Amino acid sequence: MGKVTRKEMPIWAKMGHAKPRTRREFLGYGLIPFAAQALVPGALGLLTAPFANAATCAAESSGTVAFVTLNLAGGASLSSNYMPLDVNGAPLTNYDKMGNGSGSNIPARISEFGNPNFSANSQFIVGVQSQASQAARDKTAFVAGCVQSRDDSSENLFDVSGMLYKGGLVGSTLPNMGTRGTPTGINQKPSTLSPPAPLVVNNFNTIVNSIGYTAALNAGMTQPQRDKVSKLASSLSGSQARRLASINSAAHVQSLVECAGVKNVELVAAGAGAVDPLSDPTVGAAIATLYGNLTTATTGEQRVFSAMVYNALTGKAGSVNLERGGYDYHDGTRTSGDTRDREAGEAVGRMIQMAHLMNKKLMIYVTSDGSVVSTTSAMPGSNWVSDRGNAGMFFTLMYDPAGRPRTNGPQIGAYNMGQEAEESTPIGNSAETAAQAVFANYTRFAFGAQWETALRRVLPRGGSLDGAVLESVIKVAL
Repeated sequence: MGKVTRKEMPIWAKMGHAKPRTRREFLGYGLIPFAAQALVPGALGLLTAPFANAATCAAESSGTVAFVTLNLAGGASLSSNYMPLDVNGAPLTNYDKMGNGSGSNIPARISEFGNPNFSANSQFIVGVQSQASQAARDKTAFVAGCVQSRDDSSENLFDVSGMLYKGGLVGSTLPNMGTRGTPTGINQKPSTLSPPAPLVVNNFNTIVNSIGYTAALNAGMTQPQRDKVSKLASSLSGSQARRLASINSAAHVQSLVECAGVKNVELVAAGAGAVDPLSDPTVGAAIATLYGNLTTATTGEQRVFSAMVYNALTGKAGSVNLERGGYDYHDGTRTSGDTRDREAGEAVGRMIQMAHLMNKKLMIYVTSDGSVVSTTSAMPGSNWVSDRGNAGMFFTLMYDPAGRPRTNGPQIGAYNMGQEAEESTPIGNSAETAAQAVFANYTRFAFGAQWETALRRVLPRGGSLDGAVLESVIKVAL
């Protein structure tokens, strides 16, 4: 057989992928959107393929638990809100580098989410409590992670969306989403596995335009005209299938492309209401109030965040990555940091409350790049003066409408008497392992007794998480 020219190569080979065999691989390689675009030359993006079942054209979601990451870009002092323990599970002698003083001046510890280690001065908790009801908080568990990370950097391997995707978290209509134009949708690099390119959302219409025909096309054509475009897609799908026959069987590709057309018709009929929380007849009004009396405006953080989280909870989207800026707040005051921490808590509280309103399980993962250090005053409330990634931390929160998930410990890893994440723990100086630990706990939360089967599909034995290491980082109890 002679050498195959690039022109003769199938599209998947040109893209550098192995031969796709499953619907997920077609979606991950971008081949179904390619097929839809080829049906109407020049109409790039007008016909995008939803995540439809190739055999039946029925909507298909993974059935797994919603997962949302909130990245606080710049180096938030999470460790001044949750007061970390040492390797023996005991409080530190001093917390003065973390702005919580020393000796008898250390603030009282208060309990929230069943975890008794929050500072009484935590503005993050103030923010959460302002948005999430007591009933919702009572069904939420919290586990902190003590891990060093690089300050003000996009190089930290904290993102878990690639592992989640391989583990089965795939939306029925939308892909995984993010709010920043990076490979993960936030200013964090992927841990272990790279995710498919996320849908970058900076406007509610971005979501609407991704589910089928664009809003402009929807508004600019009559229903009969839209039906004709869909019929055109169906009539051309056989030809498109033959062109893509080298990928898989022509019948399989034809089914995939025809499903794209069928599902697009359904989605166009639903319009923006298919993905808009404000259009939900059951919880739309409550969500609008929760997010500050939302209107149908398409821009603004609350409008974008509410829509992204809503679609994660309904299963229409895969994992969702949100980002807030302004967390490089070592400006010589405490005011900026307290404000930003409270706003982060409000964002988390709204997510918990939305899950409560919708009766859906949800896991939230709060990350940052590095941390800060305060003036070393014996009194709490001292000012933030510089970066200090050694004092890094992440938060995980898990809401279950059936009741608070049980945990067997308040934190993963530990801090030492130098008030920094202890490097001798499995996650102490490895953001990548920390993210794997988060994924491992997600499998326990989402899959219950089948958690290890789900975990090993993504992280085979012989890697970082095995034996005693895995046991030490698993905090969600069965």
